[in-house]
Amino acid sequence: MRRTLAVTLFVLALYLPVFGQTANEQQSQGQTIGNKPNPSTGASPSQTAGQTISSQGKDEQEILRLENEWEDAIAKRDKAILSRIAAEDYFNFSDTDQGRGRNREQFLTLFTPLPPDVSEKREKDEMMVRVLGDVAIVSGRVTPVPVVKGQEQEPRFRGSFTHVWVRRGGRWQLVGDQFNPTAPVMKPPVAVKVDATVLEAYVGKYGDLTVSREGENLVATAGQNKFPLTPMSDTSFFIPNIPVRVTFVRNAKGQVTHMYINENGRATEIEKGK
Repeated sequence: MRRTLAVTLFVLALYLPVFGQTANEQQSQGQTIGNKPNPSTGASPSQTAGQTISSQGKDEQEILRLENEWEDAIAKRDKAILSRIAAEDYFNFSDTDQGRGRNREQFLTLFTPLPPDVSEKREKDEMMVRVLGDVAIVSGRVTPVPVVKGQEQEPRFRGSFTHVWVRRGGRWQLVGDQFNPTAPVMKPPVAVKVDATVLEAYVGKYGDLTVSREGENLVATAGQNKFPLTPMSDTSFFIPNIPVRVTFVRNAKGQVTHMYINENGRATEIEKGK
């Protein structure tokens, strides 16, 4: 399967300069040729080009609509929509898994429900669509943005992707998906001073982690490992030189109930012990 997908992408890439022409380029060619009828259709070249442009434009719009639906389903962990869009022979490669591939069923097992106060936005840019008859190739970048209690957190990374779509039975399905994470986009954290009474409220047990105070900072201990938690605000902390953020959450009564550990765009909720 891996070899087949690679060969398909290579062959299709050879045709990109031809099929990747813009509407203006195709119209320009029609005007250059003139209005001599097309022998096979009886239509002038400009009419034929116009029909092709219109059809391809609709396909591109449909592909972009499906791309947005796909990313929205990933953000919401909606397996039903992901399963509908992905073909039965869908295959996924990601450099985050050392190049290992997954079929559709294996890919769907990655998605478990997010904690109640956590959601995700997926921002796309540099999108490019190439429609080659019943095959389409989409490339671009995506940045997952974690949201905790309605507050957007810093994205930990962005990645480039390539999607291969095939039209079957009149509808487009995603068959190939490759994701390559790029360098982290995390902004350098700025340490701030937090009142000692605020820090003291966070002291306690959170699953296997123990949070304690050391001077003006907190320390998270797991086994024999200690991680200094440096405050960025009254509720958010960072670990120096490690792309991890820790956010403490209070309930309506002001009591600290749990923490979120945000790493590589994924937030993990851990309740505070009684």
